[in-house]
Amino acid sequence: MAARRVNSAGQIASIGSGLPRLDYLTSGGTVGTPALLVEPAATNLALQSQDFLTTWAPTNITVTTGSTAAFTAPDGTTTADLLTASASGSARIIQSFTFVSGTTYSYSAFAKAGSGFFGLTMENGGIGSGVAVIWNLNTGAFTVSGTTGAGYTLQSQGIENYGNGWYRCRMTVLLGLNVAGNIRANTSDGTMSSVVIQSASGNTAYVWGAQLETGSVATSYIPTTTGTGSRSSDLVSATGAVSGSIGQTEGTIYAEVDIRNVGLGEGSIVTLFQASNNYVEILRGTLNRIQASITDSAGSTALTTTTNFITANSIYKIALGYKSGEFALYINGTQVATSSAARTIGGLTTVRLGSYSASFIFNDRIRAAALYTTRLTNQQLQLLTT
Repeated sequence: MAARRVNSAGQIASIGSGLPRLDYLTSGGTVGTPALLVEPAATNLALQSQDFLTTWAPTNITVTTGSTAAFTAPDGTTTADLLTASASGSARIIQSFTFVSGTTYSYSAFAKAGSGFFGLTMENGGIGSGVAVIWNLNTGAFTVSGTTGAGYTLQSQGIENYGNGWYRCRMTVLLGLNVAGNIRANTSDGTMSSVVIQSASGNTAYVWGAQLETGSVATSYIPTTTGTGSRSSDLVSATGAVSGSIGQTEGTIYAEVDIRNVGLGEGSIVTLFQASNNYVEILRGTLNRIQASITDSAGSTALTTTTNFITANSIYKIALGYKSGEFALYINGTQVATSSAARTIGGLTTVRLGSYSASFIFNDRIRAAALYTTRLTNQQLQLLTT
C-alpha cells in the first residue's frame, strides 16, 4: 500500500514506493518547510477506517455522510463523517478487536469540532476494564483521561494539529491481558463517569481516518476498507559514495530534526557506514537523548550526556565533528559531548538517513542533512547549530 504524508497543499496524500516522503506539516498545523519522514513498517488493524456506517456499531449516536465543504477530510475529499449524539450519556461508535497481552497499541483518529469535545476508548466487558481520553477540539488541548479495572495502562496521549480544524487524537496503551474488547470513538461534553465518556444529546464531532496499530507511536495514516492495511518500513540510503562525498579519516555530519515523538528508544538520524564495525552516526539514543556513536574494529565510542534531553514538537540542529582523538557533538549551539578516543575511520561508502536498519528507525522528521569532508572547528560547529 502506498505510504501517506502531508503534501505542500496541506493535505494527506499518497506517495508511491521508492520515493521519499516529504512531510510539509509543521507542529502547529500549517504548511511549512518539507521534512523527510522516516517510519517503521506498520499495519492499521482498524477496518473501514473512513466509513463509520459499516463495521462500526453505533450506540446513542447517528452517523451522517455528506458532500459539502463541512465534510472535507484531511486528504481534501468529502469523506469525513459527522457523529451526532441521539441521547444523553455514552454516545459512541464501536469496533470489536482482540487485544494481546504484553502488546502496546496506539489508537488514533482524525477529528474536527462540531460542538467541541471528542474522545477515544479502548475497553472490554462494556468498560469492565478500559481506558479513555477526551480532547477539546476547539482549543486542541487534552481534557481528561481515566482507567478502570485491570489490564489497561495509558502510556501516553496526544493531539496534533493538521490544519483546517482537523486534529489527530492519539492514545497509547499497554495491554496486560488477552481479551476480546472494543475500540470506541465518542462525542462528548468534556466529562467522563469512571471511564465512560459522557455526551449531551446533540453533541457532534466530525471523524475520519481511524487507526489501531501496535507500537508506541501513531504512524502516518494507512487507509483500510474490509481488511487491514500495511506499509513497509522506510529505508533511505545512498550506496557507493566515494571519499569525495564522505569524509573518511575526518569529517562533519549535520542534521536538523523535527521531533514529534519521544520515548521511542534508539533510532538512527544519519549514519556513514562501511560495515557493522566501521561507521559514524548521530542518533536518537535511549532516555530521550541525542547522541553520537563512532565505531571501528577496536571498539565503539559514544558521545552523550545526561542533560541533552529532547522534548516533543521541538527543532534540534545537530553537528558531529569526527576525527580520531577530536570528536565533538553540538546541539542547538551548545557543545554537549566530546571524546579524545582513538578511532580509525575509513572506507565509508554508504549514507543512511533515518534508518540504520529496519529495526533501528528514527520514526520522525529530518528537515535537513549535510556532510562535510573536513572536521569543522568547534567554533564552526557552534555557529552551524545556532
